[in-house]
Amino acid sequence: MGQQKLSIKHVLCIFLAVSLSVLGLLAVLTMGPKTLEEIRQIQVADFFVALGLAQLSLILDGMTLRLIAEAAGTDVGLAYSVKSILFYLFLSTITPTVTGGEPLLLYQLTRKKMSAGRATSVIFLRGAMILSLIAGATPAIVFFHGELIENALIKYLLHSIGVFLSLLLCSAGLLSLFPQKGEKMISAWGSWLDRFPAAARYGRRLEEMMINWLHDFHVSLKTVFLASKARLLSAFICCALSLLANFLIASAILHGLNCQVPVPQVLMVQFVLYFLLYFTPTPGGSGIAEGGGYALFAALVPIHFLGVFVILWRFFTVYLWAFIGGILVVKTLGFDMLERISAAEGEPSMRDSSQN
Repeated sequence: MGQQKLSIKHVLCIFLAVSLSVLGLLAVLTMGPKTLEEIRQIQVADFFVALGLAQLSLILDGMTLRLIAEAAGTDVGLAYSVKSILFYLFLSTITPTVTGGEPLLLYQLTRKKMSAGRATSVIFLRGAMILSLIAGATPAIVFFHGELIENALIKYLLHSIGVFLSLLLCSAGLLSLFPQKGEKMISAWGSWLDRFPAAARYGRRLEEMMINWLHDFHVSLKTVFLASKARLLSAFICCALSLLANFLIASAILHGLNCQVPVPQVLMVQFVLYFLLYFTPTPGGSGIAEGGGYALFAALVPIHFLGVFVILWRFFTVYLWAFIGGILVVKTLGFDMLERISAAEGEPSMRDSSQN
């Protein structure tokens, strides 16, 4: 357990080291006498607007989770949903890609007596809503407003990720619509494991657990879609408004820095950037987010304010809630439980927590 306990701390240190190094480099490369001179003219009120938008985005995200959970048959409450989102944001920030917080969401939902398969369907639907908005808008932005993306490497990454994402979504859709095919694949995988004596004793148990999970997941999705369309539509609207509020933070910061950038351009750049961040290997997209923000906003923001903008933008959209979420996670769960959950040992932990 001692070695496991250090792993979260190590990943957190990596995230901090990479983020601080990149932000420091941006500050050194972009800040100068002109920056310090114009900082005196910033409009502080706009930063309070940015903070309000960040809070609104968080609450709407919590409402999205609550509505989907209600559609699946469990009322988790808005306060609990917001707390769960803060847990999620913390773990997502310090783990690879920007979606690494699902184990904590799963843990939180199962504490409300929701089965693992049903909880997974709730998490899947929330993620699918966010990704559908981002992945749906990004190709149109690249096609109609390609001038916003001057970096050839970013253009190549967008095309490659688009192909990968299409294959991934098709596979997920087929498994959701035809669970029998998924059961056959799992059974074939279990038979292959039987060839190895060390894995054979766990293979059948794991195979049965995965098949039960797939069945529960399929039934839950079917139940939610057929019986709770109104709640799902409300959840999708809340999700879209949450994303909009989050993206408007950048415009509020730019206005506070006296940088007049059209809001539609700021929104489009962020759609592209967040699409890339879903597939970054660094903790929470650290380094990639700051560098990508620098590259994509360079055409819109004056160079002497670009580093300041990126620092403030990351603070209001990521660091603030990750910090608060980290405090809540450590205070509520502790590092030992966090390690067990993030290392996919959550099932017994969840069972234990339900009994407390």
